[in-house]
Amino acid sequence: QMRMADGMGGMNGLPPPPEAPARATVGTARRLGHVSQHTCYPPGGPPVPAPMNMKPDKESLEVATLVEGATETRRSTRLRLTPEFLAVYDLGEKLGAGSYGTVFAAVAVATGRKVAVKVLMDATNAEQNERFQREARVLRAIEHPNVVRVLDVGTVSGHPYIVTELLEGPTLRALLRKKEKLPVEEALALARDVLAGREGCHQVGVVHRDLKPANIMFDAQRRARLLDLGLAGLTSSSEHLTRAGTMLGTPKYMAPELAMGGTVDGRADLYALG
Repeated sequence: QMRMADGMGGMNGLPPPPEAPARATVGTARRLGHVSQHTCYPPGGPPVPAPMNMKPDKESLEVATLVEGATETRRSTRLRLTPEFLAVYDLGEKLGAGSYGTVFAAVAVATGRKVAVKVLMDATNAEQNERFQREARVLRAIEHPNVVRVLDVGTVSGHPYIVTELLEGPTLRALLRKKEKLPVEEALALARDVLAGREGCHQVGVVHRDLKPANIMFDAQRRARLLDLGLAGLTSSSEHLTRAGTMLGTPKYMAPELAMGGTVDGRADLYALG
């Protein structure tokens, strides 16, 4: 009588020939994401999947943008990279994503310089677009060794982007996760750098408005640099990016006048620093 192989024997109870595939169990198939209950693999087990390549392809990229709400969700946006853009920048791995921007490591094709490219993924959102454009304007107005420097701005397939120098990192937030308390000398050097960067902003009339450990990053010389000025504003500007009943910023580091929507000057940044 003929019967199917069950992993212990072949036809008529004899062992299967060497070339016969060994069948995976249903549980194994399900764990591996296969819907078939009779998925077979060659001797040695299932094939090892190729490692995920975080580098986008040469024609388009798809990233998940954080959508803040009652729960954190992510939506995907596909962005076509034009030949003109690819002739200037070779995009590498994704470094991070926030509520409106996604940052990629990249190389400037002409010079070979390593840079960071921040892309606004939801170009249809007028408020996010204005915040992104404001960050570009503010950063271009500041030239200070303790503030990240903008190298280029542009648009690709309708999505604005900002190119800045690529910092080695880590952020102060990442550092504090490893060290609960910094040595005194290291803390003093950090405070001097951050205060110097704050002063550089204030000299051109810019208030950061969102100073926090996640927005302070170290460069290769271990010098602290300020970044992410998407909420920054000019002290002489009458522009407002907040909607009625909406508070932009990080409450834990927010000065009372900023939380209440009042007039803000450089003292709000001092409050954030503690």
